Amino acid sequence: MGLSHINTPTLDATPGKTVSFPCAFTIQSGDSLDKYYSVADWGAGTSTGGSGAFPIYNSPQTSDLSWSLDSSTAYTAFANKGANGQTTYVVDPPVPATHCMNLQLVVPANQPLGTYSASIEFVLYGHNGLEELMAYTTKTISVVVN
Repeated sequence: MGLSHINTPTLDATPGKTVSFPCAFTIQSGDSLDKYYSVADWGAGTSTGGSGAFPIYNSPQTSDLSWSLDSSTAYTAFANKGANGQTTYVVDPPVPATHCMNLQLVVPANQPLGTYSASIEFVLYGHNGLEELMAYTTKTISVVVN
């Protein structure tokens, strides 16, 4: 099972602009003996409190990096309160699936030029009465503000 693959390893953006990156990640999950499975994501190394780093920050500041799934145009800011994050999708019954995760980056007008990194945790859970961790991966992308 390939939980996540990076299709767009570098996000190029300009201060004061919002940029979309179609299918930046491909999320693949295999079949399971469980009743259903779910995928969760969050900003790696985030926590509640403190400033955190652009573009994901720490809660309560909202992440400047957000995601949508497949053809959806509704973007959701990446969770940034630490582990467990947010549910990206649920598959019921559990059949093999491949989804495109689109990214959208909002760059503040006063963001200094430079290269930043954003690490995303992806977790696949199986559910059969109890939640079972099936796969876990961290993916890091570069954000170049120029």
